Amino acid sequence: MITESSPGWLRFILVKESITQDSDADGRIDRILVTSESSMKRKVDGAYERLEIKVDGYTVNGYSDGPESTQFYINLVEGSTLDTDAVPKWRIINNETFRDAGVKAEVLSTRRDFEVPFDKARPIIGYALAAAGSPRNEVFIRFSEPVTDHNGGGWINNFNFRALENVPGDVSEVKIISPAGGTGLEEAVVKLGGRVTVQDIYENRKFIVEYVKDGAGNELEAKYNAHRVSDLALGITGSGIVQPASAASRTKPVGDSGVGTITEFDGTGFLEDDDIRIQAVRRKLPDTAASPPELFYDNSVSASFRSNGLWLPSFSEGNDPAGVRRPHGTFSGLVPRPWNGARRSRTQKPLRVTSSSTLFEYEIKAADPKIVNNADLEFLFYMPGHEVGGRGFGNLYAARLIDDTAADWYRGVRPWGFLIRDLVTQAGGVTVLNNIINPMRSEAASLHYEVTEGGTVTIQVFDLSGNLVEILQRGYQAPGEYSVSWNGRNRGGGIVARGIYFIRYVGPGRIDQIRKVLVVK
Repeated sequence: MITESSPGWLRFILVKESITQDSDADGRIDRILVTSESSMKRKVDGAYERLEIKVDGYTVNGYSDGPESTQFYINLVEGSTLDTDAVPKWRIINNETFRDAGVKAEVLSTRRDFEVPFDKARPIIGYALAAAGSPRNEVFIRFSEPVTDHNGGGWINNFNFRALENVPGDVSEVKIISPAGGTGLEEAVVKLGGRVTVQDIYENRKFIVEYVKDGAGNELEAKYNAHRVSDLALGITGSGIVQPASAASRTKPVGDSGVGTITEFDGTGFLEDDDIRIQAVRRKLPDTAASPPELFYDNSVSASFRSNGLWLPSFSEGNDPAGVRRPHGTFSGLVPRPWNGARRSRTQKPLRVTSSSTLFEYEIKAADPKIVNNADLEFLFYMPGHEVGGRGFGNLYAARLIDDTAADWYRGVRPWGFLIRDLVTQAGGVTVLNNIINPMRSEAASLHYEVTEGGTVTIQVFDLSGNLVEILQRGYQAPGEYSVSWNGRNRGGGIVARGIYFIRYVGPGRIDQIRKVLVVK
């Protein structure tokens, strides 16, 4: 290598070292700081237009000056996963930007075909999840990379966790969920001495992680070691901060169920392509200044914005020591990226207020571009945040927890949802849906019908022998669309034998229609 300046010769400026950094503390590396052995000067101050560097697995997002004359940054587009332990290889493809401070012809160079940076990105707490009211008394924690105990590098344990702000009980156990080889772990379930409550989650009560480091010796910074007990408002049915109660279209259900209304939001129920009203219950909160929850919904969220089926609207990625001062919360890694395409519906006013809860209603018009036939509509609630006396409340999305009793309950966090399906009207305006049912699985057949003129409507179920099995409707009905369901049971409440059954509709205008239902077991 030529080391002296001479006419026609090049002087090589060698890279001394490079290190990874996570400048915004969101758990994803976003730049590499490169240090050379001698001071560098760009041919044109402030310009990096003739410099090209390739970083394996990342997209380079330009270059910028470092803190010293021997340094510059390779800025990166952040990845979609937490990666503070990443040390991606990088190489210079083209360089006509830098020159030595004392000569005219020179090139920045590496000692080999590629450079491997040192890991200097500190670990962070990416996110935490807890379910209000769950008897498991657990908090799931995800770090941005495998971590160990500061002293000796062993497994982290209950002594590395400290509960704050009245989070129930002391930490009694730390369950290792995802060992990453050796003694490092990325995920853990922390067992508390009592149940996490609605107040713990809504008031953003925190826990502390202490004396933790990554495999490269980088410590979890003290200013980022406190995290709220849950970054989502989760809860068992009836104990969540806010949960959907029902959804309905203009079709009037007869009795407790039928086409036109649903009370289960696991994505299997359906409503017509019509104006839709969603009612939600918010549990009583200690904060009287709490704003009504907002509804976010969509029908076409790409898999690239999901993790285990979960997607989230806008939120701030990172770790905010203040807890809730950034819009929509601060956490990282729960989903790949925020989805900003969701639509929002605000409730107008509470429908009902009791001593324990408040009922809100949201309306989505049929003309909304998300309400289309064959759409799978998904939704979440958002609890707006605010501060009182420097303390933050709310600033939480609420999502569905599939099964809080499961050992891996934290893998079952999803949006609520239902299907949008147009009805293909059958003869006489009487349409049967789901005409093959298994009562043992709580399945039901639904009959949708339109009453064009007011009058007596009778709907009955018969078996093959013509015996009356059940009466679903008998009486006057005004003009409109209705629906009724049959759950495969007789008038005494018993499950009928398997076989073929008939639902007969007799209504105004001499409408007399029969629809067949097959009961299986």
